[in-house]
Amino acid sequence: MRTLLISILIPLMMQPVLSIPALAQTEDPQETSDEGLENRSRSDVALDYMQNERWDFASYEWRKVLELEPDNIEAHLGLARSLAQGGFIQEAITHLKETRPRIEDPRLDLEQARLHAEAGQTDSAIRLYLSLLNKNPFHVEAFKGMMALEMRFPEDQARTLSDMLEKRAKEAENRANKAFATGSYQQAVPYYELAAAYNQKGTLHNKYALALLLSGDGEEAGEEFIRLNKIHRRWELHGNAALALLSQDETHAARKELEKAIQMAKEPSDRAKLYNLLGYVCESANRVADARYAYAHAIELDPALDKARMNLAYIYLQDYRYEKAINLYQEVLARSPQRSDVWTTLGFAYELQQEPRKAKAAYEKAIALDPGYKEAYRNLATMYDKLGKKEKADLTLKRMMSRQYAKLEGVSKQPSAQPAQAQEHPLFQFVDVFGVGS
Repeated sequence: MRTLLISILIPLMMQPVLSIPALAQTEDPQETSDEGLENRSRSDVALDYMQNERWDFASYEWRKVLELEPDNIEAHLGLARSLAQGGFIQEAITHLKETRPRIEDPRLDLEQARLHAEAGQTDSAIRLYLSLLNKNPFHVEAFKGMMALEMRFPEDQARTLSDMLEKRAKEAENRANKAFATGSYQQAVPYYELAAAYNQKGTLHNKYALALLLSGDGEEAGEEFIRLNKIHRRWELHGNAALALLSQDETHAARKELEKAIQMAKEPSDRAKLYNLLGYVCESANRVADARYAYAHAIELDPALDKARMNLAYIYLQDYRYEKAINLYQEVLARSPQRSDVWTTLGFAYELQQEPRKAKAAYEKAIALDPGYKEAYRNLATMYDKLGKKEKADLTLKRMMSRQYAKLEGVSKQPSAQPAQAQEHPLFQFVDVFGVGS
């Protein structure tokens, strides 16, 4: 119910850069390519040769792959990279030049641009990078390639290129911020990556790492937070790094990061948020007593931090201490009486305490506040079902379904009247993430 909903979801935009040459005379690769292959594909064998820097044999295997699959992009890239790595960079460029008119794929264009740059053929590299950016103005790897070539130009041309890159980076940052604000973290990632390649602002890189984290790439996010901390030394970065570590079930390391953050933070409200996060980490590690203490201390530091109250109330529910949980939910509702989610959870606590009338009243209050809140309907229907009131349970579910149909009908009739709503990450129900100044 409360596990961290973060998983690694974002694929790499590019395959890793590899490379290759001509056949050596010491062995016959044909001996390893028929019976010796067994269940392994030629591509796997070629990759093994590349990993072991046996570029000539890798080249042979990639050519064999292309005889059977002439449109295999990975094989074309593998052959080109292997030729270049083995010292045959012009042959690699020629291969890509001959392949690109037949197969349209931006990875081939990007690889040829990279090889031109490596060979010192700056003008050819720039033309290909610009072509990629014309097709996709926010192509991250093409943008990075252009940045790497900036120093090779005369001062006046370099200034023009720098102005273009700066403008593109600002636009990418604007788009990333808009996507982040609406909860579209995966969409924000490539924009932030491009902007962060150009600009070293701490606030920008922190949001890039948060976008990675909230879109599921906790490992990459953690590396970015650690890199940032070496530069900026901020408690917020330690706190965010703890979240990234928690997403990988590294609870011990997450606690260490939070201990550093708590020592550095000065404001009680900031320390309260960190203790709340510490409680969440302890809870994830099944250290319930430590979690209870951390949540309670967070409330002492900032009595208005309702996330800590909700977290502590959940632990009390788990411990069958229903009255304490109910008191905490009522404290939250005293400040935020319009929260249908809290009314629903309060109803559940009353239900566990064997007080169905109070539970029903709480569920109905949640529904009155938000007629589209499914959890309140479901909890109420489940309670009726447990009490043997099957008819009331069915009626409650019908109320929910009729509400959903009415909502869908309204959307279909008036699509322009339905503004897009920001989708809050589920994690934010329990803890905070931390912004960083520039």
